[in-house]
Amino acid sequence: MNTSRLSTFATIVFGLSLYSPSAMAQSNQYKRAKKPEAVAPAPPAPDSKTPATGDASKPADLNKKVDITDLEQKYWVPKDTEFRVVQNRTYTKENRFAVTLSGGPLINDQYSKAFIYALTGNYYFSERLGAELTFMDYDTKNNIMTETFIGQYATAPEHNKESTYIGAGVNWVPIYAKLALLEKQIIYFDMSFSAGLGVTTYDQQLTNMPMTKSQAPTLALDVAQHFFLDKHFALRFELRNHFLKWDIKDSKTGVVDHSTTTNSNVILFGLTYYH
Repeated sequence: MNTSRLSTFATIVFGLSLYSPSAMAQSNQYKRAKKPEAVAPAPPAPDSKTPATGDASKPADLNKKVDITDLEQKYWVPKDTEFRVVQNRTYTKENRFAVTLSGGPLINDQYSKAFIYALTGNYYFSERLGAELTFMDYDTKNNIMTETFIGQYATAPEHNKESTYIGAGVNWVPIYAKLALLEKQIIYFDMSFSAGLGVTTYDQQLTNMPMTKSQAPTLALDVAQHFFLDKHFALRFELRNHFLKWDIKDSKTGVVDHSTTTNSNVILFGLTYYH
C-alpha cells in the first residue's frame, strides 16, 4: 500500500518537472503579440505668446472688421457708370493735337469731276470728344456729259462748281477697337462722327461771260475711320457730306434762275500726325 502511494507521488513529481519555465517559454512563442497601448500626448507647455482657449485676448487681425462700404454702395447703384470695356488704350488722343493731309474724289456731281485737297486740324478734349477745323480746295472740271452737252448746244448746262470749303465741327468717337491682320499683326482703329458748319465758295457757270463766284452756308455731316500706325501717325479714311443751298444762274443771261439744295459727297484718304 505504501509502495503504491510512493509510486503515485513519484509520477506527479515527474509530471511537474516537465511543466517547467522552459516549457512555458516555448508555448509562449505561439501566442499572438498584444498591441502596444496608445500613449496620450503630453499637454503643451504653456506659452505666453499663444492665448489659451476661451481667452478674451485675441490677435488684432482676428478682431479687425472688413470695411464693405464701397461694395454696398456699388450694389445699390442702378448702373456702374465708371465701367470701361477698354481699360487701357494702346494709342490715346486725349489732350492732343492732330493734323491731317488728305485727298480724294468728288463722287456724286452729275456735271463735274473733281479731286479735293484737304487740310484738317483736330484737338481732342478726351478720347471721345474733339474739335475740328477744315479747309478743302476743289480742282473741279467738266465731266464727259457736260462736255458733250456744250458740244451739241454751244452752251453750258445751268449748274455750279464747288471751289473751296472752310468750316468747323465737333468730333464724337464712340468706337475704339482692334483687329487681327492675318493673325500676325494687331491693327488699332477708331471711328468718329462729326457735325459742323462752314461756308462753301462756288463758281456759277455761264456761257460767253466770265464766271461769277458766290458763297453758301454749309452743314457738314462726316464719318472718319482712323487706323493707328504708332503713337504719332495714323491713316485716315473719310466720307464727307455737305448740304447747302445755292443759286443757279441762267448760263446765257447771268440772271439767277432758281435756288436749289444740293448734297456734295467726297471721299478722302489721308495721313494724320498726332502731337
